[in-house]
Amino acid sequence: MTLTASTAQGLEPMTHDQPESFADTLRRARLRRGLTQEELAERAGLSARGISDLERGVNSTPRRDTVALLLAALQLDDAERLAFERAGRRPVVGDNAAVAQLALTPLIGREVELAMLAELLERARGATQPAVRLVTLTGPGGVGKTRLAQQLADVLNARRAGAARVVSLASVGDPEQVGSAITAALGLSPAGALPPRERLLDALAGRELLLILDNFEHVLPAAPLVSDLLRGCPSLQVLVTSRATLRVSGEHVVELAPLPAPRPRHLLALEDMLRYPAVRLFVERARAQQPNFALNDVNAAAVARICARLDGLPLALELAAARIRLLPPEALAARLGRSLSVLTDGPRDLPARQQTLRDTIAWSCGLLTTPQQILFRRLGVFVGGWTLDAAEAVCSGPDLAADDVLPALATLLDHSLIQATAAQGEPRFTMLETMREYALDDLDRSGDAAETRRTHRDYWFAFTRQAERGLYSGARQHWHQKIGADLDNIRAALRWTLDNAEAEQALLFVGSLGWAYVHLELHQEARQWAELALALADDDTSPVAVAQATFTLGTALMRLGDFTDARRHLTESCRLFDMRGEIRAAALARQFLAVSELGQGNYAQGKVALLQSNAELRAVGDDYFLANGLFLLGEVSAPSDPNAARELYAESLQMYRAIGDPWGIAWPLAGLGGLAVREGNYSAARQMFEEALTLRRSIDARWGVAIALTSLAEVERQTAEYAAAAAHLHEAQALFRETGDNERVAWVLQCLGFLALDQHDNRAAATHFHAAVALRIAQRHLPGLATLSGGVALLALRAGDAARARALFDAAAQLRAAAGIHAPHDEPQVLDAQRALGLDTAQLPPPSTDSDALLAGVQELVAAALAGHLTPDM
Repeated sequence: MTLTASTAQGLEPMTHDQPESFADTLRRARLRRGLTQEELAERAGLSARGISDLERGVNSTPRRDTVALLLAALQLDDAERLAFERAGRRPVVGDNAAVAQLALTPLIGREVELAMLAELLERARGATQPAVRLVTLTGPGGVGKTRLAQQLADVLNARRAGAARVVSLASVGDPEQVGSAITAALGLSPAGALPPRERLLDALAGRELLLILDNFEHVLPAAPLVSDLLRGCPSLQVLVTSRATLRVSGEHVVELAPLPAPRPRHLLALEDMLRYPAVRLFVERARAQQPNFALNDVNAAAVARICARLDGLPLALELAAARIRLLPPEALAARLGRSLSVLTDGPRDLPARQQTLRDTIAWSCGLLTTPQQILFRRLGVFVGGWTLDAAEAVCSGPDLAADDVLPALATLLDHSLIQATAAQGEPRFTMLETMREYALDDLDRSGDAAETRRTHRDYWFAFTRQAERGLYSGARQHWHQKIGADLDNIRAALRWTLDNAEAEQALLFVGSLGWAYVHLELHQEARQWAELALALADDDTSPVAVAQATFTLGTALMRLGDFTDARRHLTESCRLFDMRGEIRAAALARQFLAVSELGQGNYAQGKVALLQSNAELRAVGDDYFLANGLFLLGEVSAPSDPNAARELYAESLQMYRAIGDPWGIAWPLAGLGGLAVREGNYSAARQMFEEALTLRRSIDARWGVAIALTSLAEVERQTAEYAAAAAHLHEAQALFRETGDNERVAWVLQCLGFLALDQHDNRAAATHFHAAVALRIAQRHLPGLATLSGGVALLALRAGDAARARALFDAAAQLRAAAGIHAPHDEPQVLDAQRALGLDTAQLPPPSTDSDALLAGVQELVAAALAGHLTPDM
């Protein structure tokens, strides 16, 4: 076919106002060369149908390789070639697309994540670093994935215009429509019958672009489309925001966590509070509702509780802040026990599923299968996390097989409904408190709550029985950590048992926890649980169950320094165990009864109880508690028979080393160190106390650490290392106060008093002695009062009152006699002072038969001697 001039001249020239389409440009060039569509197709190696589609505009943006083939076939001159390439150039994606709206609120607390994402995606351009082309930004609903992605787009577009485009998929209901949604969002014109996938491949090929696909979790079957786009478009990168991962090749998952929030138990200064992003976000959003709102000393504690209760979840914080005009922080914090009913009425420009926190969570749960939903709601009974074993045991049942728990758990993890953490090689899982509230509401509605909670209780009761045995073995530290990790679960299980008035089960539960609470040093909590459980007991309750809970109560009271009540409860525990023939349990209760006797200075009674307990423990072959009994018998023997004490300590140490228990090894070491101090062998004493301290620090035994510190301070006092001694004593005092051990607090105060005497600080000595005496009188601790009386007598001598000093020395001797201690005072300076007054330090008076009168007399003597040394307000 030959073109006429008129035909050629009839073509409209291209203008800047009306750029010629590729279809017109191709047709003009073909006609100028007198080619048919079939002839051009043959020259270019293309199909005649393809040339026809191009000239009819069916495909308005040809691939680059197609343009190159046509150029070669048409043999255009330079001017024609330039026009042809310009017409065939693909539009810059997004030129006509809707640009993401500018954020109306500042992004708070995501500076690190924003920089990390930008750096991760920029790595694709580094010659020496691997390309990262697909990133899935995942996390629970309301954590701020969309907001962070939008900010990332703004940052990248500011660096290179058109570098990033955001495509919201929230309104897309069908995964098959994802391609069309992306095409429409990018402003690409329809291309006839060409499928969206092919249209996108054509449009995005060769373009450097970050495509941000927002809210992908409900269209996960469309994930292969993302892979196809990445394979077909080498310069394309994709960032997906989704509550669930795509699980496709090349995916880099970035999990977005809630904002850091302060722990309400540790109230910080205001400037420190504002360093927490959760607090800053809440304050900023609250100020938007109430312009004069500010964090201050009045509301800081409530704001901390709000941020902690909501786990630092941005959406939850914003919804809570929206209530600030109605509810001030204190009232708002009080109502967040049921946060899902409070956190409603979000901004109207948010999707409906984000206008209440309940709807946000329901959106995620709606994507789960029925078995996965069953697991999710049952997991709500766990408090503070759980292990896979616990989930399988508690959550499985007729409608959820144990073997199905693991895959369902993996799906919940993928959907960001739970989180995973590694703990000592064993994975643990947790759930945000707002998620847990939703799960529990769903569990209550299902009618499955009571059975699930009972299963949860039974699991943790069995766990505590196993832990009880593990704690007095070489695996003590392992079980200490396991109990600590699941203490909140144990508490919840016990609380449910008490709330349901299951008396016998509650008593047995408390009994199994007794030894655990000793090691965890939660003595006040143990006391409270035991008292609540014992209040449920009646005449039909098993005596053994009552005995076990009574034993736990007695040991807790003993550690709290309440030796009178401790002795009463431990005596009753022994009686009940003896009555039922529970030999080992009775022996153990008798051992702790002996400790309570020793705590009040009743050495004779304590020794009798220990001898019986040790014999019973040998009979039943319980080496662990026998080793403890030998150590305690050494403590009884040390004041009057140090050689016997040394043998007992040595046997105890040998047994504990064979067991391999650091907690136990430290006790006889400390006993041997005490003997070395009495003998003036301070080097040996220091070595043993330091080893004991190291052992106790290694297992985080705070109470034991405090004992070792106090013992070490005694060596330092005797070697005139006064500053080191004071530092160790003050650290020990803080630890004893933390664990609630007033008996040991009095011990430290006594040591501080003698340390002050050594430094000739009489006022400080008097202050410490005054506080220690008050505690010792309340505890009826006769040996401690005897030591204190000697210290106060030294102060009387320094004041020139020899008569009062004599009276105090005499009172000290009477106290030691009443306690059954047949040895002189253990303070060298006190012994020297007694000898200087001509007193016989080896001669003890007969023990008093009226301990109340003895205590009253000592209290009066001490008060009179200290009066001149104390400040008026004391």
